[in-house]
Amino acid sequence: MVELVNHYKQVVADLQPKLSDTPSIEQIAEEMKLPAKKVTAIKEIVDSINTPFQAEPTHTNQNADETMPAASYHLPGDDLAGAEELQKIVKLLDRLDEREAQVLKLRFGINGTEPLTLKQIGAKLGLTRERVRQLQQSALRQLNELINND
Repeated sequence: MVELVNHYKQVVADLQPKLSDTPSIEQIAEEMKLPAKKVTAIKEIVDSINTPFQAEPTHTNQNADETMPAASYHLPGDDLAGAEELQKIVKLLDRLDEREAQVLKLRFGINGTEPLTLKQIGAKLGLTRERVRQLQQSALRQLNELINND
Protein backbone atom coordinates (compact mmCIF):
# COMPACT_ATOMS: atom_id res chain seq x y z
CA MET A 1 0.00 0.00 0.00
CA VAL A 2 2.84 2.35 0.84
CA GLU A 3 4.31 1.78 -2.61
CA LEU A 4 0.97 2.68 -4.22
CA VAL A 5 0.73 5.92 -2.25
CA ASN A 6 4.30 6.84 -3.16
CA HIS A 7 3.72 5.95 -6.82
CA TYR A 8 0.52 8.05 -6.82
CA LYS A 9 2.37 11.08 -5.43
CA GLN A 10 5.15 10.67 -7.99
CA VAL A 11 2.73 10.36 -10.91
CA VAL A 12 0.81 13.48 -9.81
CA ALA A 13 4.07 15.39 -9.46
CA ASP A 14 5.24 14.22 -12.91
CA LEU A 15 1.94 14.86 -14.72
CA GLN A 16 1.23 18.34 -13.40
CA PRO A 17 4.10 20.10 -15.24
CA LYS A 18 3.37 18.13 -18.42
CA LEU A 19 -0.32 19.05 -18.40
CA SER A 20 0.13 22.57 -17.01
CA ASP A 21 -2.85 21.70 -14.82
CA THR A 22 -3.84 19.30 -12.08
CA PRO A 23 -4.24 15.80 -13.56
CA SER A 24 -7.63 14.10 -13.42
CA ILE A 25 -8.21 10.74 -11.74
CA GLU A 26 -8.49 9.13 -15.19
CA GLN A 27 -5.14 10.58 -16.30
CA ILE A 28 -3.48 9.39 -13.10
CA ALA A 29 -5.08 5.94 -13.43
CA GLU A 30 -3.87 5.62 -17.01
CA GLU A 31 -0.33 6.58 -16.02
CA MET A 32 -0.34 4.20 -13.03
CA LYS A 33 -2.00 1.43 -15.08
CA LEU A 34 -4.65 0.97 -12.38
CA PRO A 35 -8.44 1.23 -12.38
CA ALA A 36 -9.79 4.72 -11.65
CA LYS A 37 -11.65 3.29 -8.64
CA LYS A 38 -8.40 2.19 -7.01
CA VAL A 39 -6.71 5.53 -7.78
CA THR A 40 -9.65 7.31 -6.13
CA ALA A 41 -9.15 5.20 -3.00
CA ILE A 42 -5.42 5.97 -2.99
CA LYS A 43 -6.20 9.67 -3.39
CA GLU A 44 -8.53 9.50 -0.38
CA ILE A 45 -5.76 7.95 1.70
CA VAL A 46 -3.30 10.62 0.63
CA ASP A 47 -5.84 13.34 1.38
CA SER A 48 -6.66 11.87 4.80
CA ILE A 49 -2.96 11.82 5.67
CA ASN A 50 -2.14 15.30 4.39
CA THR A 51 -5.15 17.38 5.40
CA PRO A 52 -6.66 18.12 8.81
CA PHE A 53 -10.23 16.98 9.27
CA GLN A 54 -13.04 19.47 9.56
CA ALA A 55 -15.45 19.42 12.48
CA GLU A 56 -18.37 18.92 10.11
CA PRO A 57 -18.00 16.92 6.89
CA THR A 58 -18.66 18.89 3.76
CA HIS A 59 -20.80 17.33 1.06
CA THR A 60 -19.97 18.92 -2.23
CA ASN A 61 -19.77 17.52 -5.71
CA GLN A 62 -16.24 18.62 -6.46
CA ASN A 63 -14.34 16.93 -9.24
CA ALA A 64 -10.77 15.69 -8.91
CA ASP A 65 -9.36 18.93 -10.33
CA GLU A 66 -10.90 20.93 -7.50
CA THR A 67 -9.81 18.61 -4.69
CA MET A 68 -6.35 17.50 -5.89
CA PRO A 69 -3.58 19.26 -3.97
CA ALA A 70 -1.10 21.18 -6.07
CA ALA A 71 2.14 19.21 -6.49
CA SER A 72 4.48 21.67 -8.12
CA TYR A 73 7.62 19.94 -6.89
CA HIS A 74 8.64 16.64 -5.34
CA LEU A 75 11.42 16.15 -2.82
CA PRO A 76 12.97 12.74 -2.08
CA GLY A 77 12.10 13.12 1.61
CA ASP A 78 8.40 13.40 0.75
CA ASP A 79 8.19 9.68 -0.10
CA LEU A 80 9.85 8.70 3.16
CA ALA A 81 7.62 10.99 5.22
CA GLY A 82 4.50 9.68 3.46
CA ALA A 83 5.54 6.06 4.00
CA GLU A 84 6.24 6.68 7.68
CA GLU A 85 2.89 8.43 8.15
CA LEU A 86 1.04 5.59 6.42
CA GLN A 87 2.78 2.98 8.60
CA LYS A 88 1.86 5.00 11.67
CA ILE A 89 -1.78 5.14 10.57
CA VAL A 90 -1.89 1.39 9.97
CA LYS A 91 -0.61 0.85 13.53
CA LEU A 92 -3.15 3.33 14.87
CA LEU A 93 -5.98 1.35 13.26
CA ASP A 94 -5.47 -1.24 16.02
CA ARG A 95 -6.44 1.41 18.58
CA LEU A 96 -9.82 2.04 16.93
CA ASP A 97 -13.08 0.21 17.44
CA GLU A 98 -12.90 -3.09 15.53
CA ARG A 99 -15.81 -2.22 13.21
CA GLU A 100 -14.43 1.24 12.37
CA ALA A 101 -10.98 -0.18 11.66
CA GLN A 102 -12.54 -2.84 9.43
CA VAL A 103 -14.49 -0.18 7.51
CA LEU A 104 -11.30 1.80 6.84
CA LYS A 105 -9.36 -1.30 5.82
CA LEU A 106 -12.10 -2.30 3.36
CA ARG A 107 -12.67 1.25 2.10
CA PHE A 108 -9.03 2.00 1.35
CA GLY A 109 -7.86 -1.49 0.41
CA ILE A 110 -5.44 -1.79 3.29
CA ASN A 111 -3.80 -5.20 3.77
CA GLY A 112 -3.68 -5.87 0.04
CA THR A 113 -7.40 -6.00 -0.60
CA GLU A 114 -9.25 -4.20 -3.37
CA PRO A 115 -10.85 -0.93 -2.13
CA LEU A 116 -14.62 -1.27 -1.78
CA THR A 117 -17.44 1.21 -2.15
CA LEU A 118 -19.59 2.23 0.80
CA LYS A 119 -22.40 0.09 -0.61
CA GLN A 120 -20.14 -2.97 -0.97
CA ILE A 121 -18.85 -2.56 2.58
CA GLY A 122 -22.42 -2.17 3.84
CA ALA A 123 -23.47 -5.39 2.13
CA LYS A 124 -20.47 -7.23 3.56
CA LEU A 125 -21.04 -5.97 7.12
CA GLY A 126 -24.84 -5.91 7.07
CA LEU A 127 -25.02 -2.10 7.34
CA THR A 128 -26.51 0.68 5.26
CA ARG A 129 -24.31 2.76 3.01
CA GLU A 130 -25.01 5.80 5.19
CA ARG A 131 -23.98 3.96 8.37
CA VAL A 132 -20.74 2.86 6.71
CA ARG A 133 -20.08 6.50 5.71
CA GLN A 134 -20.70 7.59 9.31
CA LEU A 135 -18.33 4.93 10.65
CA GLN A 136 -15.70 5.97 8.11
CA GLN A 137 -15.97 9.63 9.11
CA SER A 138 -15.82 8.77 12.80
CA ALA A 139 -12.80 6.53 12.30
CA LEU A 140 -10.96 9.14 10.22
CA ARG A 141 -11.70 11.78 12.87
CA GLN A 142 -10.36 9.47 15.61
CA LEU A 143 -7.25 8.72 13.55
CA ASN A 144 -6.64 12.43 13.16
CA GLU A 145 -6.93 12.93 16.92
CA LEU A 146 -4.57 10.04 17.61
CA ILE A 147 -2.05 11.43 15.13
CA ASN A 148 -2.22 14.90 16.65
CA ASN A 149 -1.91 13.57 20.22
CA ASP A 150 1.12 11.37 19.55
